[in-house]
Amino acid sequence: MGRIAALLAMVVLCVGGEVVGAASAGSTKLRITYITPTVSPGGTVTIKVAGPVGARCSGQILPSPSPSARLITLASHMLTSGRGAWSYRLPLDSALGKWTVILVCRAGGGIATGFFKVGAPPVAPAQINVVKSGFSTEALGSQTFLYCGVQLQNTSGVSDARNLVVTVTFADTEGRSLTSSEIDLTVVPAGQTFYASCLTISNVTLSIGSVQVSVKVGKSVPKKAQLPVVSALTLTPDAFGGTQTLTGSITNPYAQAMPQDAAIYAVYYDANGNIVGGDWTPAGASIQPGATVGFSFPYLDPAIASAQVSVDPCGSAGLFGGCSVP
Repeated sequence: MGRIAALLAMVVLCVGGEVVGAASAGSTKLRITYITPTVSPGGTVTIKVAGPVGARCSGQILPSPSPSARLITLASHMLTSGRGAWSYRLPLDSALGKWTVILVCRAGGGIATGFFKVGAPPVAPAQINVVKSGFSTEALGSQTFLYCGVQLQNTSGVSDARNLVVTVTFADTEGRSLTSSEIDLTVVPAGQTFYASCLTISNVTLSIGSVQVSVKVGKSVPKKAQLPVVSALTLTPDAFGGTQTLTGSITNPYAQAMPQDAAIYAVYYDANGNIVGGDWTPAGASIQPGATVGFSFPYLDPAIASAQVSVDPCGSAGLFGGCSVP
């Protein structure tokens, strides 16, 4: 005997053992007019029916996909006006899959069968705030090098932000957009800060007054991701030339190697905590699981008082599906 047939037999017993086949000629048969199509575990499924006026109806819900799952009994209702409804809150441990509803009305009212899906709860959208941003410029002949630094914060405690596009627009002192740069990021984990930077080049001399930053999140997923660990950040004045060098280390926390395209982003701050630009560089070589490697950013302005570094574990490799971490 199939599962649905077995459930029908059980429901017939629950309504007193009466024969409940097709309704007599001219009568109105029971039919389901609505079932909540998708319900999360712990959510409420609503079932609405139309049928013979005055019929007493009850039923069962068969969880899926386990054949041994406990049946859920729906209370008996009288269709006083030819319509009725049930609402049932599912247990938090409800199995995902297709569930079956079977309703039966006594005295020839008929049988109605329907289905609904128990699906994973929706993921709360990750929220990315731009905490700070800043820029620096460097003229070289007819070209202007534009550097940006951005401090991002995922304020969600439960959702990672993945496949982000950060658009940084350089504007003049009157707020007019001059040029822009896009930063593609693999992930900003829930509750974490990410420091991103950009470099773009203009072939004309520009007078930059500010940067404007917008962030688009490709998708939000349940909290899971972690970023490579950055440690031992140090700014060291160079012996000659009046510049300084930022050094640090990266540790790969994943079970897979990080690709050579992994992007190392540095954001620079002045003594007042304002962002005064940034820079980035690819790893240049794959980083094996558990390995710690060093990096450096040389020839920095001596006015830089501190720096923060974040690592995108995929970098450009993530754009083409060639990265399996994080």
